Order: sequence, then structure tokens, then C-alpha cells
Amino acid sequence: MSDAELKERHMAATETVNTRRDRLKQKRLLLDTDVLLGTRSQGKTPVTFGPTDLVCCWTLQGHTGKVYSLDWTPEKNRIVSASQDGRLIVWNALTSQKTHAIKLPCAWVMTCAFSPNGQSVACGGLDSMCSIFNLD
Repeated sequence: MSDAELKERHMAATETVNTRRDRLKQKRLLLDTDVLLGTRSQGKTPVTFGPTDLVCCWTLQGHTGKVYSLDWTPEKNRIVSASQDGRLIVWNALTSQKTHAIKLPCAWVMTCAFSPNGQSVACGGLDSMCSIFNLD
């Protein structure tokens, strides 16, 4: 292969690399979550929230162990949480107040859920038991 042919192949390969690099930058830009939200990475454009956007949340404190599971009522106004401390706590999601604290017979609870009507909670865990509690 002559020097001219090598230079020509080198130029073609360089052009291919540069084209692919530009396409990759464009794809990354499209996938950038900041761009999707209408902001830039430098933070120069602030994010604005509409009146229905959740911009603040409550920190629900009451468990003394790791929280393994939680569930919302169908109305989205109450939360039940199950923790390593062996308790189910039902919270008013709007005020962050505890409405029920249920001591479980075994601390190995792994999951919890509301019933479809929101009047009962169920939990289960490593003790191979399912427990159902009426909240009324």
C-alpha cells in the first residue's frame, strides 16, 4: 500500500470517528434528564413547578427499625408502613400524624398493604404468617 493510500484511509477513518462522536453527543444530549426537564446542567435555568406538582414532602418519623414496605390507600390520604421494629404504623398522609400503631407478634414483617376499601391492613413476613388488622 502506498503512502497516498494510507493517508486517504486515515482521513476517511478520522472523518468516520468524528461523525460518530458528534452523533453520540447528540443522542446523549437527548437522553439528558436536565434537557428533558427544560434545564441545563449548569443550573442557569431554574425548574418551575405547576400548582399540582409535588414539591414538598413530609418526613414520617416513628419507626425505630428499617422500614421494609409501605402502601397508600386508594384515596391516597393514608399510608401504612411496616418496619423491622415489629410495628405497622398507619399515617395520615396529609398531616403526617399517626392514626394507628400496631404491635406485631413477630418483628420479621416484610410487606404490608391496605385492603381495597382502606378499612383493613395486611402484612406478612419471614414467620410464614399473614396477618390482617381491622382499622375500625
